[in-house]
Amino acid sequence: LRGTLGARRRSDLRAGRVQRRLRSRGLHRRTTETKSADDQPQNSEHTATEPHAGHPSATGLGCFSKSLVIRRKECPNELPQSSGLSASAARLGADGERVSERLGTHRQLLSKLAHSQALTGQDIESGYAQVTELMTTLLRVERASVWRFDASGTQLECVDLFEWTERRHTNGAIITQEAVPAYFRALAQNRCIAADDAATDAATSEFTESYLAPLGIGAMLDAPIWVGGRMVGVVCCEHVGGPRRWQFEEELLAGTMADFVARVIEASDRLRAERTLGQYREHVDELTRVEQALRRSGENLRIVLGAAPVALALTRLRDQHVVLANERCAALFEVPLEEVVGQLTRDFY
Repeated sequence: LRGTLGARRRSDLRAGRVQRRLRSRGLHRRTTETKSADDQPQNSEHTATEPHAGHPSATGLGCFSKSLVIRRKECPNELPQSSGLSASAARLGADGERVSERLGTHRQLLSKLAHSQALTGQDIESGYAQVTELMTTLLRVERASVWRFDASGTQLECVDLFEWTERRHTNGAIITQEAVPAYFRALAQNRCIAADDAATDAATSEFTESYLAPLGIGAMLDAPIWVGGRMVGVVCCEHVGGPRRWQFEEELLAGTMADFVARVIEASDRLRAERTLGQYREHVDELTRVEQALRRSGENLRIVLGAAPVALALTRLRDQHVVLANERCAALFEVPLEEVVGQLTRDFY
């Protein structure tokens, strides 16, 4: 019994020593791993190392670690993106405020023009002048003009040109289709010609030597004028200086100004037609009064001829036809009175 207990005690002691050794080894291993991890350089992006084969993280845990690294790498960019969006939103808000302010001014000026007497067409030259002055203000350009087509549609004549710096109105310039055919085609095909660089734009480059270069014009914004389905002219805005990028709202303004000029032309044409119709009415009334007077004169003359004691006949000198006769004349010629009128006088002699 004593021997058995001694053997069991020795066995327990050996087992205890083995366990202590294993614990000691495990603690040493963990301490070594911790030190090696601390000795590694810290990465702000928390990049994980690739686990060796057989490690538990080499399967499902390894994929999760990679996805976690990717997310963490992406996270630092989230704040700058948010800042960029905020900056863009701020810029858009500021631009929107400026555009809203400009549009408010535009609405006020256009409303003032809409209520102007110039649109009645009573003084079309004054209407042209007001439109060109307003275009230089709205579009911030040096030169603005209105051009009208001739009856054939092959020639444009400037009816008003306003220069902002000189505060001067002129007219009379001529542009022919033969000289700038591409420009005439572009007018017929487009609602608006926005030439940011007029010297290189296909629609306006033909003006370079004769018009753009001498006047220092760098950009052109033109809109055709349509009245009754027919193009009757064009409004032209010219930027003096280098190229200029026309904004969408500026193109809309150019089209709006062309529509205003169309209203002026329509009002002027209507007034002209009304005046012409009034003149025709006056002429017809005059002719009616003359006809009535002649009728009264004819009746009076017939009464005089009928009361005459002798045979009388009234003939027309141009063709010698009898236009009026009395009963005594018919009795003299021995024919009914109805047959006397309309006959040649020589038939009775």
